[in-house]
Amino acid sequence: MRIFLALLLTSVVLAGCDRTPPDTTSQKSQPATETEATEPASEEWPQALLQEAQRAHRALQEATEQLAQAVGLFLAEPGDDSLQAARDAWRHAHQAYKAVEVYQSLNLTPVETAPSPQFQVHHSLSSRLDLHPLEPGYLDAVEGYPYSGLVFAESVPITPESLNEQHQFSDTAYVVLGFHPVEFLLWGENRNQQSHRSWHDFERQSQEPSSQADDQGPAKLRRRQLLSIITNQLAQDIGILCQAWQLPEGHYPSQFLKLPPADQHNRIRRALLQTLEQEINAPLQAALVTTNPQDGQPPESVFSQNTQQDLLAVLDSVDQILSKSRLLSPEGQEAVIQLSQQLRLEISQIQGPLFDAKAEHQERLRQAQSLATAMLNKLSAEPSS
Repeated sequence: MRIFLALLLTSVVLAGCDRTPPDTTSQKSQPATETEATEPASEEWPQALLQEAQRAHRALQEATEQLAQAVGLFLAEPGDDSLQAARDAWRHAHQAYKAVEVYQSLNLTPVETAPSPQFQVHHSLSSRLDLHPLEPGYLDAVEGYPYSGLVFAESVPITPESLNEQHQFSDTAYVVLGFHPVEFLLWGENRNQQSHRSWHDFERQSQEPSSQADDQGPAKLRRRQLLSIITNQLAQDIGILCQAWQLPEGHYPSQFLKLPPADQHNRIRRALLQTLEQEINAPLQAALVTTNPQDGQPPESVFSQNTQQDLLAVLDSVDQILSKSRLLSPEGQEAVIQLSQQLRLEISQIQGPLFDAKAEHQERLRQAQSLATAMLNKLSAEPSS
């Protein structure tokens, strides 16, 4: 009954995002003249860009709703198949989130909505979504510490209010809310691509013969509650973000449209440069410098080993924005798109975890990082069209 109510609550919150398809008439109309195709009117491209932002956030909202449903089904019927379905849904939803991160770099005034008015501790919306790295032992057992984390801290109640208070309680790595706590709970530590998480860690007491019951019963119940609450809080928070990007009066589109055209261009350029540097170039550079993630900051999505797909999702969003904005000259845009295609190919051919000391793997990383740097340099130097 609790799972049903949680899923129902998630559906109600996420329904706040209008799913009516955006107006894409200008994109699907008959081929325009060469002048129209290469030089859209200045008043048209901001609208096209915001329509793409709305589309991307709707895709995120739908993917996160599917994640909440998959986790609910897994907790209702724990098993290998339902655990795999929840993991697949997490990957899909997180990649959808990576595809909208570039819009958060437009330096618009953020929407500040507390998860619940009665919560005494307030965390910004952005801090409740995708913080990493996290300290997994703050959440659950890890190697060498079999009774660590909130799962075994029975003095701490597993409630939305309590988890909100525990989020970054005394350390920035004590991350309790967002995508990556859900990731860790679904995969475990996942050392050397061998997940330590079994569906049995979430099984209900009724699934265990009484003769096999052990002291893990309370921990399994708390782990189930932890996964359910964090996932549903994430779904609600993504719903808030999605609503803020709805056209025409959403919190973010209304701000962007009020900016002078020159400021719009500058913010887009800075957002692209920041995203390319922080979300693509920096992870590739870190993987080249440190082949062992234990020696430095681990890559994002380290538990699911999904870093490559995250990089590709970011790159897709950069390409979409370049195609919608008049940021570069036609020649410059063609050059950047070619670099992007080459970078996508290199990233796609990286096998296994991002951190790997194999010579072939390192060469792929070097080529990918070189292409990312070339994109940054070209985007920085290229004048606006």
